[in-house]
Amino acid sequence: MSNQIKNFRFAELNLRHNGNTSNTLDLVNRAIRMGYDSVAINIDIGDPFQTLAERIDEGSEEPAKKKKKKQKSFQDEEEIIPDPFRIDEDKLNPTDLQRLKSDGKVFRQFTRITMTLSNTTAVHKIMNNKKIKKFDLIAVRIQDQEMLTTMSRKGDFVDIITFDPCAGQKPSWLYSSKLVQAVASEGISFELTYSGGLTDSPSRREFLSSARLLMDATKKGGNVFLSSGARSLIQIRGPYDVSNLSSLFGMDPFYGIHFVSNDPKNILLRCQARRLTIKGGIHVSDLDHVPNRTKSSSEALEDLLKVDEFRKQVKLQDEENAQRMEVDS
Repeated sequence: MSNQIKNFRFAELNLRHNGNTSNTLDLVNRAIRMGYDSVAINIDIGDPFQTLAERIDEGSEEPAKKKKKKQKSFQDEEEIIPDPFRIDEDKLNPTDLQRLKSDGKVFRQFTRITMTLSNTTAVHKIMNNKKIKKFDLIAVRIQDQEMLTTMSRKGDFVDIITFDPCAGQKPSWLYSSKLVQAVASEGISFELTYSGGLTDSPSRREFLSSARLLMDATKKGGNVFLSSGARSLIQIRGPYDVSNLSSLFGMDPFYGIHFVSNDPKNILLRCQARRLTIKGGIHVSDLDHVPNRTKSSSEALEDLLKVDEFRKQVKLQDEENAQRMEVDS
């Protein structure tokens, strides 16, 4: 991922990769042709800690037998996270790339992983999994308010909260506006995928119902973005068509463009800061060089800026603030 996100216009942050490289390449080419200059290739692994027996029981109509107290996962915990997938940019349609370039845009691809987390133990295991750090974007699917509360406290490793907007049973946290806004205040964004709503009338009604609930919970779409979640070419829509969807769930169409532009850009800036930010540091110095009360604030700050790690962090924060001001303007 590039150090700075410049010449950014539209982003499609959920193109599904199911192992078929050719299909994923076609999805990316279609997204570029429709006007997106940034895409995220998403690998959805479902619930990584669900056992094989539990998956079989979910697909069976017979009552589940009493499970043993200890069950082994069908994969080792270190291997539950796959490697990120990136397309070979040399195989992209050169005509579409040239069109982006002529418009002053730069094509960017990001890696994303999506998973279902059902308890705090799963959160702890994912946070400490080394392979999770290989992905640019991390999205989680949760159902209840307790897990959303966990995200508000330990969600610094998560960028996106997602859910199935076409499901008949809505996640309980969708009705808790204060909790949703608390999570949004931590910089975590909420995803609304529209591809499921393109299939039939019942799915479309469920999508619009979920969209209105999310708009209300986030106070008119704060920290919300729209994506396709596309598995096939027919499920992708252009950025202006997607932005016009906002009028169907009570939003101003003029503001709808933010759902595919500024809001995704803020997500990418946050994930960039998360990956590059120094978590902490220790500077050892003799007592003569330790800031004390006899020094003014500016003098103490000047001493701190002599520390390489602190100076780099300040510079990174200044760049992020400048980029946010550019977005607001």
